Amino acid sequence: MGGARSKERMLGDLMSEWNELLLTMLTNV
Repeated sequence: MGGARSKERMLGDLMSEWNELLLTMLTNV
């Protein structure tokens, strides 16, 4: 059942990446 954990980690990385992207976009505007 390690797949679920890796998927969760992948989702977390994706969310953190999106948060960074959104932050840069907001600060650039």
